[in-house]
Amino acid sequence: MKAPSAGDHSSEVIRVKHGFGAIPRKTLVILVCISFSLSAASFNAFGLDWYTTETPHFRITYHKGIQKTAKEIGDILENLHDIFSKKYQVILPNRTEVVVAYETVPNGFAYPSFNLIKFIIPGPDWLDRNTGDWLENVVAHEYAHIVSIWISRRLPEWMPYAQVSYFSHPNNTIDSTGPGMRFEIHRMIPQDILPPWFTEGIAQYESSRHGSDRWGANRDMILRTLTLSGKLLTWDEMSVFRGRGDKFEQVYNHGFSLVRYIAEHYGENQLAALLREAARPYRLNFDGIFREVLGISGRELYAAWKKDLEHRYTAQIDSLGEQVYGRKINKEGFNNINPRFSPDDQKVYFQSNGKSDSYRTSFMSYSLSDTIDYGKRVNTEPLTVKGRYDIHDSSGYVAFVSSKSRDSQLPPSKGGGRLPDIFIDTLTKTQKEFGDLFRKTERQVTELKNVHAVAFSPSGDYLAAAHHTYTDKAFLSIMDTASQTIERIYPSKDDTSHSIRRIF
Repeated sequence: MKAPSAGDHSSEVIRVKHGFGAIPRKTLVILVCISFSLSAASFNAFGLDWYTTETPHFRITYHKGIQKTAKEIGDILENLHDIFSKKYQVILPNRTEVVVAYETVPNGFAYPSFNLIKFIIPGPDWLDRNTGDWLENVVAHEYAHIVSIWISRRLPEWMPYAQVSYFSHPNNTIDSTGPGMRFEIHRMIPQDILPPWFTEGIAQYESSRHGSDRWGANRDMILRTLTLSGKLLTWDEMSVFRGRGDKFEQVYNHGFSLVRYIAEHYGENQLAALLREAARPYRLNFDGIFREVLGISGRELYAAWKKDLEHRYTAQIDSLGEQVYGRKINKEGFNNINPRFSPDDQKVYFQSNGKSDSYRTSFMSYSLSDTIDYGKRVNTEPLTVKGRYDIHDSSGYVAFVSSKSRDSQLPPSKGGGRLPDIFIDTLTKTQKEFGDLFRKTERQVTELKNVHAVAFSPSGDYLAAAHHTYTDKAFLSIMDTASQTIERIYPSKDDTSHSIRRIF
């Protein structure tokens, strides 16, 4: 079988092979470990044909069907290699290992100690940040992690940390009077001392300079709201990932802003200087490196950045004049999304994580009736609407995307995970009779179609579905609500060259 080519990557392809036997031993071991540890719902690595291609500075391993994206990633990485090598003055000891896979939950991971990156395509439907070219963004972001953390290492790559310890036996004598107390002294020297706000801040900053990330309106809204309400993360809170899901995003958000502040006020070259200073073995915490490089402590830097934000955002608000505020209908949750009026205009349906610390949502409604006490207007609906949904007003049906069904489960040879499919249910469930408690109104419309968005036609007889094949390509299809017959309408079946990874 001829391996699909991953392209030239702006240079000569050294080799292209297929099957696990062709993958370098180090890449294979890491690939297997990552597949087991990160993706319970992914496509099983052992059920796919895998290929490896080498460029001058990267070795890219990918499975059949995503060779076009693998080529794009290689091209982006080779371009970034020259930029980052010159800027940070670092030469990695060997080719960076890159694993590219299609899975139902996209993401990117960097493992600096292994000099390895994993990209999970096709790309997310991101709510907290602006929309852009996700592939360009994630490639620049993860490779910036590799380079920046690599030059801040204080130990060899094979050594995650070093520990110096001393303890005495409790029967040891301190003087001639008898047994003494036990003494214990332990000091761990980690591979790096970089806090998450700095590592993620640099990765986002570098992507904004050389990828597709940018300081967009969503990020500015989050930081402005926290600043003016006195709820900015403290210096210590920025230095750890902990708490609710939105706190994690705030660490990214604060870090991006503070790194931009450093680059603008002290010079972009000082970012690399801070990383190199952090690599000195005698540096036991990150706070001290700022005084050496910038002339002020980390906490003084934080205070100056915070004062700058307060001055800038206060001036913004003052310039707007009198403001008009809406009324908050749900006081709980940080992930309140996808609002829709009910067909009779008596409710607002939406999805919310409520009191949960994660981004997982439930299907909720807010009553617009004045006869209901304000504190009792928000209710959880008896529908399992988790993903994207649409409401057909005249019929009162709701169509939504979910991977809850066993009929959506892949065979073991393809990983055994569940793909999202389309379901239809009645929007308002009534239970007037005892038998209605056991009468199922929900119907699964598709099986194993990997759908991530759905919409009714005006008549309600058809559904538009945005879905993926087992590759990196997205398609728009139309289907009859009464059958599983699905017809691709864009791009056409004859178009084999398109590179659309997400349709909203």
